[in-house]
Amino acid sequence: MKETLKSLWQTLFGDSVRAFGVVSLVFLASLAIAPAKNHFSEWRHYQHGYLKMIRNRSDAITLQRHFQGGIQQIWLPNLGVVDRCTSCHVGLKEASLTDVSTQPFRPHPVIPHKLDQFGCTVCHRGQGAATTVAEAHSSTLAWEQPILPAKYIESSCGECHRGPLAGAPQLNQGRHLLSRFGCVHCHTVKLPDGSTMKPTDDPPSLSHIADKTTREWIYAWLKDPQAYAATATMPNFKLSDEDARDISAFLIANSTTVPGGTATLSAKASVDPAAGASLYGESFCASCHAVQNAAGNLVGGDVGPELTRVGSKVKPEWLQAWLRNPRAYDAETAMPHYRLSDPQVATLSGFLLAKTDSDLLMTVRLEAVNPEQIARGKRLVSDYGCASCHEIAGIKKPENFAPELSRIGSKPVTQLVFLPGMQHTLPDYIATKIKQPRAFGQGLKMPQYSFTPAQTDSLATALLAFNDRAATLPPSLTVAAKSESDYQPAGKAGKLMTDLACFSCHRINGHGGEMAPDLTWEGISVVSEEPEHAAAGADPPHAKIQPYRCRVQ
Repeated sequence: MKETLKSLWQTLFGDSVRAFGVVSLVFLASLAIAPAKNHFSEWRHYQHGYLKMIRNRSDAITLQRHFQGGIQQIWLPNLGVVDRCTSCHVGLKEASLTDVSTQPFRPHPVIPHKLDQFGCTVCHRGQGAATTVAEAHSSTLAWEQPILPAKYIESSCGECHRGPLAGAPQLNQGRHLLSRFGCVHCHTVKLPDGSTMKPTDDPPSLSHIADKTTREWIYAWLKDPQAYAATATMPNFKLSDEDARDISAFLIANSTTVPGGTATLSAKASVDPAAGASLYGESFCASCHAVQNAAGNLVGGDVGPELTRVGSKVKPEWLQAWLRNPRAYDAETAMPHYRLSDPQVATLSGFLLAKTDSDLLMTVRLEAVNPEQIARGKRLVSDYGCASCHEIAGIKKPENFAPELSRIGSKPVTQLVFLPGMQHTLPDYIATKIKQPRAFGQGLKMPQYSFTPAQTDSLATALLAFNDRAATLPPSLTVAAKSESDYQPAGKAGKLMTDLACFSCHRINGHGGEMAPDLTWEGISVVSEEPEHAAAGADPPHAKIQPYRCRVQ
């Protein structure tokens, strides 16, 4: 073997001329590797396939004239974008290829933007500078952000569009759920304009909870909020029996009485279901409150709490005081002051108190409270961050209770913990974290929500929109959200509108709800006859106001 190698060496490098020739041949071969690799590259293969596909089409001449060979690139320095996606996706701009379903030759769906205005990776992510499918679409050792799954594509709209956007229902719903379900009570989300995302739910104060309900109901609610109300936005903390027992003990012991929070009526609660149902309908209660009917379907709005089992929750004297004047218990409530008479309060409270569920509290058996349970309950209330949502006397609202989500859409995958069998991508992590928050480790406190798969996808879409690019985009490339007005009328009119909670349903000067007609320009559509009425000694028109779901008597 040694002799053979020695003979071969002598043949190739026996003198300087032969050695120079051999080295030159090796050098030429190495130089040929680059053009050979380029010749057999993926993008060239796809371009040849495209030309072959269009060859026999009726619009072949037009398509061939539009075709540009070689590596194509979109460079957007103000966005930090270098995209070479169109080197393979050569038919993106060809509207006549709508009958083509094969990738990468399909045309791009119609969108409001020009394809070369924002490029590809601004919306689809992935590695724009890559020229192979694996490197462009998947994560690699040098690039961990793969192409975004199509079901989350609307998250990219949220990078520029900061408010509700027509054509992006999933993004809109995700943002709504983040606020509606109080996620931002615990998780801070700083918006690019410097503000923070605000919750739109209204968790009740627990400082006077003993006026309103019993310890047994609190225990059942803590164990499973959705067992009481299917529409409850409070999640399930998966508390043990002992934890629910001690938290309920603390909340009752910590509660103080509100002056006027309970009432004694001159009329007893009515047991006339027909009269109660009639008054319930006349007062438009269903505009805000849902009730589960005999078929199991929820009927009504979602502005206020569900009332399906309200009779199992509230104390009669509290409910009567609430119906008489809700602001005596909660000055900031969205519930209007109906000015009901005592007989009407008795009729409506009797109707609502009849809405009970005997199974809800049947198995609740709580022993007498002791100081140890109260002390432990107070610790648990602090540990679970209950004061992030609820006002609780003696408990300070925690700061930064849960991780900030301002740039969760750009969180490095190397900082995440994945469950066995999960794909190692950020969208998969976020969606699984929403569905199974406690599965990622012992001692985690994030509660279990009952989101549907569609809601989970919407939330993941909204969260993916909170990323580095969204936070650093030039203002010229963003569309700001329409800010909510803080308009509040002054004087007697303002006090009356507050008492009637007009803004819960109506919008005026950019402030209020959207359930009922906007009243901003109502003044130009009516003609006041008040002076004539005053001269005749009659009541002015405002004395007979009958606004939507409100009544003044």
